Amino acid sequence: MLLMRNKLLFASLLAMLISNLSFAQDISVTGRVTDEKGTGIIGATITVKGSRRATITNDNGEFAISARKGAVVTVSYVGYLSRDFTVDGTTLNASLYSQSKDLNEVVVTALGIRKEKKALGYAISEVKGDELTQARSINIANGLEGKVAGSTRITIRGNTSITRANGPLIVVDGIPFNNDPLGSSVGEWGGQDQGDGISSLNPDEIETISVLKGGTAAALYGSRASNGAILVTTKSGSKSGKPPVIEIGSNFVAEDLLYKKIKDFQYQYGTGGRGATGLVGVKPTIADPNIGNQTDSWGAKLDGTSVIQFDGVSRPYSGVTDNFSKFYNTGTAFTNNFAISGGSEKIAYRFSMADLNDKGVMPNSSLVRDNVAMNINANLSKRFSILVNGKYIREKNKNRPRVSDSPGNAAYTLWTLPTSLSVATLKASKYNADGSEKIWSNNQYVQNPYFATEDYHEQDTKDRFIGVVEPRFNITDWLFVKGRAGFDKFNRHENDITPTGTGYQLGGGYNTSLRDFREANLDLMLGVDKKLSDKFSISGLVGGNRMRQVTYNDGYSGNPFNIPFFYDISNVSTPSRGITSQYIEKRINSVYGSADISYNNYLFLNLTGRNDWFSTLASDRNSIFYPSVGLSLILSDAFKMPSFVNYAKLRGSWAQTGGDTDPYNLNLTYALTGATQTAPLAQINQSTVPNAKLQPYLVTSTEIGFEGRMLNNKLGIDLAVYDRKTTNDIVSASISPSSGYTAALFNIGEVTNKGIELLLSYKLVNTKNFS
Repeated sequence: MLLMRNKLLFASLLAMLISNLSFAQDISVTGRVTDEKGTGIIGATITVKGSRRATITNDNGEFAISARKGAVVTVSYVGYLSRDFTVDGTTLNASLYSQSKDLNEVVVTALGIRKEKKALGYAISEVKGDELTQARSINIANGLEGKVAGSTRITIRGNTSITRANGPLIVVDGIPFNNDPLGSSVGEWGGQDQGDGISSLNPDEIETISVLKGGTAAALYGSRASNGAILVTTKSGSKSGKPPVIEIGSNFVAEDLLYKKIKDFQYQYGTGGRGATGLVGVKPTIADPNIGNQTDSWGAKLDGTSVIQFDGVSRPYSGVTDNFSKFYNTGTAFTNNFAISGGSEKIAYRFSMADLNDKGVMPNSSLVRDNVAMNINANLSKRFSILVNGKYIREKNKNRPRVSDSPGNAAYTLWTLPTSLSVATLKASKYNADGSEKIWSNNQYVQNPYFATEDYHEQDTKDRFIGVVEPRFNITDWLFVKGRAGFDKFNRHENDITPTGTGYQLGGGYNTSLRDFREANLDLMLGVDKKLSDKFSISGLVGGNRMRQVTYNDGYSGNPFNIPFFYDISNVSTPSRGITSQYIEKRINSVYGSADISYNNYLFLNLTGRNDWFSTLASDRNSIFYPSVGLSLILSDAFKMPSFVNYAKLRGSWAQTGGDTDPYNLNLTYALTGATQTAPLAQINQSTVPNAKLQPYLVTSTEIGFEGRMLNNKLGIDLAVYDRKTTNDIVSASISPSSGYTAALFNIGEVTNKGIELLLSYKLVNTKNFS
């Protein structure tokens, strides 16, 4: 027993000695914990690993703790990434960085469903509303450039169809939003870009824009999203119970030409070309635009001598380098905004108004746009809520610029002016004595730019209303039923007048058109969001949609005017008037469903399916099913990663989408063309052979990708590799005109898109006052 006591006493003394030796090696470590901007963090925790020693920072972020040299100290704070430091002295200063947004970021996906971005197995990019107003553009679509990989001229990852429109589906607050271009501005002969839908939205009302690029991302929208989808979410009020928040703002933007002088243009030779002798390289000798080839600079060398010009006036034969700066204006855009938002415990509201007044760089062109928006979200009981959202937009445009080789395109004229001709001369010599256009060149379709901008008359107005009503009833805490009724309607009226005396059409011409578009979408869905166990959770829905779209197109046109310079359809003789009247209807009925399964909050499976039935195809072949599957793995949560990796995600997806054809392509259509001896005359109203056996085309896409945040979230990577193939594309194939037609429709098209997308970001500087 005595021996045992001695052993215990010896062991106790040895332990005390070791403890005292360890304590003797401890040093007092002091320091400060700050965030990315250098501000002290209050209440950060400092822990010595392998011991129970810990402390927290004071009001200035400072701390003091005892630790031996070489010990590892962990610094942590809620919402920031923890960091380990090795004690090598008496001072330890630590900077903490916010957790990557991708860890808990919630984004808007198909059908307006909000999901954690890390749980998605497909590519999605999101742009915040304030990014669209920092460098403001009239069209918010321009704000996506440089921020979203794969966005070019509102096509996502190239074209899916050979002949059909390839733009993505635009969805505003859950409402499919017609984004069809309203004027043709492509091809050899050009025309006018008359805007689309997304250009009408108010940038100051945008909360976020989500771009769904892959087939899996947009599969729930079916055929309409075969080219991807852009989801626009606008601002709403908050149920804070605080006083209303009033926002008032004004914004002014000026724009000018990037190049006011053509740098690679020659200024040695002037106009002239083939003179009266037929020789090249001579000066103009007579005031005849048809002799001398006025649009070219194939004349003699410029020497400053006096030569006759197209208007009969002699001027110096010298180079003119300032035509652009003389002709174009400095464009201005002035915007005023007003908004009031607030709410109580049961209701949130936001009301806003905006006014835009824009004058373009092209003389005599302008745009006025007014936007009004109202958003109300009310909890009427414990389980029942309703959302009401409405927007009204009014646009008025004057003299939209013409493009390409379109008659009346002033910009085209500026590019083709000979070196020795000044726009000041064209401005002074615009008319003949009778008020008609003075022809200045041998090409009557290349017009005096001042005649094109001041005498042509083009005006269009558009009134648009979009609205949605969404009632929701929570059956249980994890089961709900929701309805949605969405409406999109616009009415657009345009007047386009070719003036009397126009060089290529002396009698002038009149054209007026009215387009009335309306679309209604009715949805009903049953949803679930439930945690099954500590590691498994599931969310999903099943639902149905009914879409009805109706378009009315009416118009009058004719030429010439009977009375010069009196621009009204009544001034065109009745036999010369053309009348257009169209009614176009389209319907799609759909059922859809989705399921999202999560394991341990780092492995996610996304499944969707949708079936569409089209009114534009025969009943025995108008149905198509679109499946999709996506898988994502948060590598940084599932495995131990190197210390420089803050967040890493691997994703992959496969999906099928597709589409139909335009209305009335299955059968022949006819039109009345008048009467002979009271007997009506009719003819086939199309030049394309219809095909009653058309079936939906199919788009199959696969994608793998990687997302990462590294080096304390300074470096960001988003990489995607995709492959997309369209089969059975509905194309118009040329056939012999001797058949009475010029083309026929077939399911024979095939399109393949393959690509790599890489979005890199790096925070060079991120301090309190500069980033």
